[in-house]
Amino acid sequence: MPDSLEDRRLQLLLEQCRESVALVDSEGRLIQEWAPVSKRGLGYLPNELQGARLLDLVHPDDLLHTRNALAAALASPGVPVHFACRVQGKNGYWRHMEGTLTNRTADPLLGAIVINWRDVTGQREAERRASDAEAVLGRLFEEAPIGLVIATMDRAIRRVNPEFCRILGYTQEELLGYDSHTLIWPEDYEKALQELQPVREGRLPVLRMETRFVRKDQRPVWVDVAAFYMRDEKGEPQSVVGLVRDLTPWKLAQAEIEASHERIRQLATFVVQAREEERANVAREIHDELGQLLTGLMLAVESLARGHLPHCPLQADMEQRLQRVREHVRESLVWAKRMAVEVRPGILEHLGLAEAIRWQAERFEKETGIQCVLELPLVEIELPIEQATTVFRIYQEALVNVARHSQASQVTVRLYLVHDQVVLTVKDNGKGLPPEREAGPLAVGLIGMKERAAQHGGRLRFFSKPGLGTAATLRLPKKLPKHLAI
Repeated sequence: MPDSLEDRRLQLLLEQCRESVALVDSEGRLIQEWAPVSKRGLGYLPNELQGARLLDLVHPDDLLHTRNALAAALASPGVPVHFACRVQGKNGYWRHMEGTLTNRTADPLLGAIVINWRDVTGQREAERRASDAEAVLGRLFEEAPIGLVIATMDRAIRRVNPEFCRILGYTQEELLGYDSHTLIWPEDYEKALQELQPVREGRLPVLRMETRFVRKDQRPVWVDVAAFYMRDEKGEPQSVVGLVRDLTPWKLAQAEIEASHERIRQLATFVVQAREEERANVAREIHDELGQLLTGLMLAVESLARGHLPHCPLQADMEQRLQRVREHVRESLVWAKRMAVEVRPGILEHLGLAEAIRWQAERFEKETGIQCVLELPLVEIELPIEQATTVFRIYQEALVNVARHSQASQVTVRLYLVHDQVVLTVKDNGKGLPPEREAGPLAVGLIGMKERAAQHGGRLRFFSKPGLGTAATLRLPKKLPKHLAI
């Protein structure tokens, strides 16, 4: 008997449903199926499973609780009993099925157990992938090499990882529910809240700052913090996530490096001062002791010439010998004076830095033939003698480099004061610094000049282009001499 129009319409409607409806007997044999899941999910042809025992298709691991569900349905007529199991498709793959079993065997129209079931394989796979992803994220959270903390909007800590606990010295149990703001070092608290506010308001995506936290033992620990808010669909913050990196080892190493640099600077300053004091002593000895000895020798020669030369039988020969002695003594006096000035230029203390630069330029021009153009201040720049000596020594060394390496015909020297900084520039028109200046004897000299400047908080820089000469610029913070300092 052909199906009625109503039956065909019902069949079409059922085929559009996500769930399938089937009738089975008390042993689970398929009697009839509408919108067959066996066709869509399991790959069987229509009516291919007619009369088959569906329990034979159930995965062995799921067979027991599926039998129990069938038994429960038989024991409770009219009550839907939920079941979930894996069923083998025609291609041999297992599909996840779930639904309800309702015992309607007493119903004269149905006389069977009604199965409402659907294929949930995609859903189960999605749940499995989500579960795997959550497990991976959980493992990453727990094993991350930086501290991780999640807190609610009322500042209660909800989750922390072992690294965060290690940084602060707490256990995870001790930190759960803890007020996260009490972990901030009191002196850094206001600054941290101010920097967090733009992130909370959404004006900045992430907070990044260095601050201090309070360890369990109440000691401060330096940390690098990155924090951001987790927000809902409306953009409202729901929780805050913090990433914390322990900076304490780096800070301790940095402090030790700075302390070492300070000790090196102090030692270098002591060496320079000691060297200058020794220069002064040597200059004094040359000027006073050697100068007096040479002067006494000259007087003795003159006394000998006046007292004995007129009565000497070899007067002409003796006159020549005495004249040579006079010349040697005069040359020695000139040498002693020059050496005393070279070792410790007294003009620096008596007439000031500008005149000392002028004096050195005149000597340099006379000895090398290189023209010196000076641009000096009209009013003397008053500096402590140790600063003035530093500027002068760097100036001397710059002129030595010009004479030895530049092949220049002119050097321009500028000394001026700008924004409480003494600026000295020595620029030549020579061939420029050679490319290999970073190595070799010249580099050692340049480094020594830079170190001397750094001892007084200054900076020395070199600018050079091949064929266009070299400029050395010294910038030194000006200090008041002792008689002007308050």
